[in-house]
Amino acid sequence: MPSQPGKPISVSRLLALLKQSVSRTFSQVVVAGEILDPLLSQRGHLYFRLRDGQSEIKAVMWRREVQQLSRLPQAGDKVTVRAGLDIYAARGDLQLVVAALMQSGKGQKLLELAQLRATLKVEGLLDRDRRPLPFMPRVIGVVTSVGSAVIHDIYQTIQKRCPRCRILLSPTSVSGEGAAFELVQALERLRGRCDVVIVGRGGGSFEELLPFSDEALVRLAADFAVPVVAAVGHGSDITILDLVADHTAPTPTAAAVLVTPDGEELRAQVAALRRSLAGSLERTLRFERSRLEWLTKACGAYHPSTRVRARREQTDELGRRLRRALSLRIRQERGALESLKNGVKTHLLLDRVERSRQAQVALQQRLVRSGQAIAERYRQGLEEWRTRLKSSGPRSILERGFVLVDSENGIITSAEGRTVGEELELHFADGRITVEVKSVKNDKLDTPG
Repeated sequence: MPSQPGKPISVSRLLALLKQSVSRTFSQVVVAGEILDPLLSQRGHLYFRLRDGQSEIKAVMWRREVQQLSRLPQAGDKVTVRAGLDIYAARGDLQLVVAALMQSGKGQKLLELAQLRATLKVEGLLDRDRRPLPFMPRVIGVVTSVGSAVIHDIYQTIQKRCPRCRILLSPTSVSGEGAAFELVQALERLRGRCDVVIVGRGGGSFEELLPFSDEALVRLAADFAVPVVAAVGHGSDITILDLVADHTAPTPTAAAVLVTPDGEELRAQVAALRRSLAGSLERTLRFERSRLEWLTKACGAYHPSTRVRARREQTDELGRRLRRALSLRIRQERGALESLKNGVKTHLLLDRVERSRQAQVALQQRLVRSGQAIAERYRQGLEEWRTRLKSSGPRSILERGFVLVDSENGIITSAEGRTVGEELELHFADGRITVEVKSVKNDKLDTPG
């Protein structure tokens, strides 16, 4: 704060006040001029003077900023610097503390690009959510110049990795007057015609890469319907498009790799899945075959068809015996009837015939009832065997808490031969579980001789 009239202040206090005021008022300025007497100190700081036709001012550039320069400025160079104004209190010198130094013309363009970048950041375009790349794009759009090494490298890479992907070239100039407008038009031509877009060119100077920092181009890329991959220059070249694009690649070839799956890797994955599926099917078939064989052996003797066939044979035999007995009895009665015809009177014969007829009817009724009783006993026997068979079947045994143990070699009935680490499958009534053998113990008791 300035001193009161008549009250003196020290030189240090005066310079401190000036330093504070100057630093706050001129925190960042852009100054153009000619380099005089550049000097690089042993610590890496650069000292020089900047002048125009009438005045000059001292300037310093600290080592960290000097290391960012592509080359050291020489005496007589026309440059533009971005700096803050400061006062060196030890001598009272006014000087520029340079943050960036560029050749004249380039400096103004850099300042404009910095302002555009700040605007895009405020609007959220630099921090927006990036769209993911499609796994298997059908059509890949490419925005670059015709006949360049860029399109050749992209084509060769895509053909090698994924020949099924189609390339749609939208030609444009990539540097010079009107290149920015052509880039916008080329990108617009791809709208709705591809699944992903590569915008690229080879390396170049700052001026040659400027079209890829055009505001209309970067806004179109940010709002494009499909993902945009920026592949401009080499890894050290940065444009505004690199900051806005969904994905960035250091080279056009790297961009082609980024947007396509590796065909060899996909074929290897499919082959591995095929082998895994075949192995699973083989194991399933082997298990089901072994299970069927076990069930066949376990149920063969008690199969319902076997029991029914035996009962049917017995029933047929009884039927034959019944028919023979009935035929014999009828012959006997007929013989007796013939005897009566010849030896008795007519009324006695008729009475005997009637009695014989009644006896025959009664015999037939008894035979029918006997056959029905025999058939009922066999039917009840069949039902009893069916119930026993159902209660002793494999599924019933599993439902009572027993488990069927299976391995790759078939059904397991003993702990003998099992090894630690072996995988077994436990079959329950409602499913199966795969387990691993942790230990094997023989609990079989020795039988005394």
